[in-house]
Amino acid sequence: MWTVIYMVQSMEDADNLRMLLENANILVKIKPVTKAAEGEANAYEILIPETEKEEAHSIIIGSGY
Repeated sequence: MWTVIYMVQSMEDADNLRMLLENANILVKIKPVTKAAEGEANAYEILIPETEKEEAHSIIIGSGY
């Protein structure tokens, strides 16, 4: 089951977190959750398999996010 581990407000931050977690061999999905006026998403959920939650939290905290 996929679980939300973090939310960010830019695709750049979402991609940075994806790379960080994928480098630790954690599967990642990015899901847009709100729409800006121009139709672009302006908030993103970072989802991972629930079994990787503790490891992902440690990685994110250690990275300074």
